[in-house]
Amino acid sequence: ERLAAELYTALQEFFHLFPQLARNDFFIFGESYAGKYIPTLATLITQHNEGSATEQGLFTHIRLKGMGIGDGWVDPEIQNKAIPAYAHAGGLINNEQRRVVMDYHNQCAEFIHEKEFIMANVVCEKVIQYIQRISGHVNIYDVRDFRKYNFTLLKEYLGQDSVRKYLHVGERKWTELS
Repeated sequence: ERLAAELYTALQEFFHLFPQLARNDFFIFGESYAGKYIPTLATLITQHNEGSATEQGLFTHIRLKGMGIGDGWVDPEIQNKAIPAYAHAGGLINNEQRRVVMDYHNQCAEFIHEKEFIMANVVCEKVIQYIQRISGHVNIYDVRDFRKYNFTLLKEYLGQDSVRKYLHVGERKWTELS
C-alpha cells in the first residue's frame, strides 16, 4: 500500500508537470511483481477519484480506464509450486530433480508463511536457478530458448542524459531490476 501511495503521488506530480495529458484515458500495465502493485494502485486511484480516500488534498482526477498484468507475480507460494510440475512435464528435470525443486519450494513457502520475505525471495530464486542450471540455462519465459537476454542497447538508451532528463529520473541509472 505504501508503494501504491508513492506511485499515486508520482502520477499526481506527473500530471502537474503535464496537465494536458490528464485529459487522456489512463491504463496501468506492468509485469511480474507489478501483479501486486497494479491492483493496489488502481484501487487507490479509484478511491481518490470517488473522493473516498482519507487525505484528498489537491489532486488531478486520473481517467483510469483499465489495467493489465503480464506474467504477474500475484501469489508467489501458489505460482512457485507450479514451477516444478511445469519443468518436469516439459522434460527439463527428472523425478529426482523435481524432488529437489519441491524441497526448495517448501522452504520458500515456509518463509512466506513466516513473513520472512527476503529469505523467501532468496530460496524461491533457487527454484529457478536450479532448473536453469540442470536444463542448460533454459529461458524461463520461453523454454524453447537457451539464450540469455541482452539488455545492452536498452541500458545504453536509458543511460543517455537526454533520455533521463526527459523521463525526469535525475541521475538514477537504469538496471535490469529498475
